[in-house]
Amino acid sequence: MGTIKKKLKASSRAFQTMASQAIGNDFLKGLVELITNSDDSYFRLERRNVTTTGKIEIEIDRRPRSKKTLIRIRDFAEGMDRQSMDECIGEYGRDVSGDTGRGFFGMGLKDTIINFGKGQIFSIKDGKCYSCKLETDDFYLDDPQPVSPGLRKDLKIPNNGTVVEITVTNPKVRIPQFDNLTEDLQKHVLLRLIMRDPNRILILRVLNRGIESPLFYQEPAADKVLFDDTLVLDDYPAADVHLILKSASGTFPLSQSGSCRTGGVLITTRRTVHEATLLDYDADPHAAKLFGELRCSYIYELQKREPVVDRNRDGLRKNHPFTKSLYKKLSQILKKYVEEEKQKQKERERELENEQTRRKFQETVRELNQIVSTELADIAGVGTGQGAITKEPKLPADDFQFIPNTYRLLVGKRDSLNLRVVLGYGVQPGSLVNFSSDSAVLTIINPVEKLPDKKTSSGLVNIKVAVEGHKHGVQRLVIATCGNKTTTALVEVVSRLDDVQIHHPTRKGGLFKEIKYEKQENVQRARFEALTGTIFINTSAPSVRLYFGPSGEGQDLAQNKVLQAELVTDLACREIARIKQSKGLIDLPPGIESIDAFYNEINRLKGDYSERIHECLVDPKYRRS
Repeated sequence: MGTIKKKLKASSRAFQTMASQAIGNDFLKGLVELITNSDDSYFRLERRNVTTTGKIEIEIDRRPRSKKTLIRIRDFAEGMDRQSMDECIGEYGRDVSGDTGRGFFGMGLKDTIINFGKGQIFSIKDGKCYSCKLETDDFYLDDPQPVSPGLRKDLKIPNNGTVVEITVTNPKVRIPQFDNLTEDLQKHVLLRLIMRDPNRILILRVLNRGIESPLFYQEPAADKVLFDDTLVLDDYPAADVHLILKSASGTFPLSQSGSCRTGGVLITTRRTVHEATLLDYDADPHAAKLFGELRCSYIYELQKREPVVDRNRDGLRKNHPFTKSLYKKLSQILKKYVEEEKQKQKERERELENEQTRRKFQETVRELNQIVSTELADIAGVGTGQGAITKEPKLPADDFQFIPNTYRLLVGKRDSLNLRVVLGYGVQPGSLVNFSSDSAVLTIINPVEKLPDKKTSSGLVNIKVAVEGHKHGVQRLVIATCGNKTTTALVEVVSRLDDVQIHHPTRKGGLFKEIKYEKQENVQRARFEALTGTIFINTSAPSVRLYFGPSGEGQDLAQNKVLQAELVTDLACREIARIKQSKGLIDLPPGIESIDAFYNEINRLKGDYSERIHECLVDPKYRRS
């Protein structure tokens, strides 16, 4: 028969695998691909000096009865004809972005549709409507039809434009609630250039709830610009690289991890953000306020010849020679400013603390860790609220319990607590569960939830309560009640994602590492930072500055030593009690609510150990004996 030449074909499974690798079940990542496609279309028009609305509409239509959700992305840009639709959607691997630096692989739209379920695209261009459908590896390209007024009304496109409609059938794709989705889209790193572009108008709508919100991003206010210059790479001298590095103003650090981080250096090509990074300094507290942008159009030119961008949109390929050269130069600059900040921190500490105070703080830390050893023995592990339910879920105490019962939440970010209930004699099906907090700094998003009307075979159900913390460094209780049942969860609000991810209360050298002074306006008197194991005493807090000078003046006075001893005692006892509650080690006598038991444990710890802590921090000459 001789030699046969034919094109390789991919199976349905291969398409699904490629889509899963690129998008996974990440709803946000898929939505980003659809939004950037619309932005590309506007950008191509603007390059031809065509005036555009720049409007991109995102619609979510949840349909509970069919258990399906429709997603629509609508723009009013170029529109696509039959040939463009065939090339953009019917082919893999073609660069269709048009010099934005984004469409290296021609896969984003297809990957999103394939992994989410199935999709239709309708596009009006020059008086005709073009449409197609995509279901896994089946691509249907329809004949064009004239555009009628009714069709324009249905598609809501007055001139040219495109509507992408996806039916989500993949049960693993979780669609966030409106408020969370709004926040995440506005902060998403890969949408950063679009969100801050004054020529773009983005609207998010949830149709079944009749609500909508404009989307935009306001970058952090900069205390100062640290670096604004061109970088010359040793191995790529022709590459155009410009870095702007800033330090954020204000008291609180930026978030420095995740796809919605507010800090980090954006690595950009033309209109594309590849990633945000501080390289080895993402978790360094001295880099917590750094943000900026590294612009490099050379990445796009290089990508045409060899892959330097990760296929799955996860930034630059770390093992590529260009990436190594670029990161080496960036790392040198970051290191310089991190080291400078470390030195400034040391100088501030020397200014705030005299040598005698430092010695007393060190002695107190040793004493605190001895108390921890006494109270917690060999216990390790702190509940984070992020562990998966095992195949044999833990039964709740008294049929009604938060599991886990301690959580760490990122300030300003909503998260869910898990209440586990056994329906039956003590808790009846269909009952109402009321959620509340012991402080206004914790907001309960869904204060009332109804239990299922029917009992399952095991009787075990899980109820989620969404909460949001508004002040970092505080610990507060969430209380759940149902009839005569009451249970509590202890929630700590933190300012850094790294704090959320801590799993062990013990670390090398002990739970507590340091006691320090700090000067922070509008922050509580004292706080415990779980990430570093540091107790901070804020000399600028309103009630503390009555006694302390702004630079630690007066720290040797008797009343100030007593005050700091009380602050340290309170924080240390609260942290130990929090850990004990998370491990179920606080006694709950009959008739005592768990919230009362928690505060009773704090008071017991203070009664047992405050004298030892005072002896460390208050000089003998100021004590009666």
